[in-house]
Amino acid sequence: MVTAGLSEARQGFRPLPSVKDEIEQITRNVSGSVLVNQEFTRSNFVREMSTKRNVVHLATHGQFSSNAGIKALQEGNTPEYEGVVDGESVASET
Repeated sequence: MVTAGLSEARQGFRPLPSVKDEIEQITRNVSGSVLVNQEFTRSNFVREMSTKRNVVHLATHGQFSSNAGIKALQEGNTPEYEGVVDGESVASET
């Protein structure tokens, strides 16, 4: 399992203060990799997904659309935070 999330405010999006508690509760019961805030980068996420995880839990701002699938908004202030993480692009990189 990969559990990832952002609790901090990024690029005009409000902070999500319950994310840390949410991830903590999940990881008490299920083992796996955890990426929170500064660790939740595109490159780290792609690396974790390359191990073909069966379950992925994202706690972040997101956009859900039948046309676009699911996009997790992973906004940040450095090039490492590349904006949008979508399933198709991550799958093509793993």
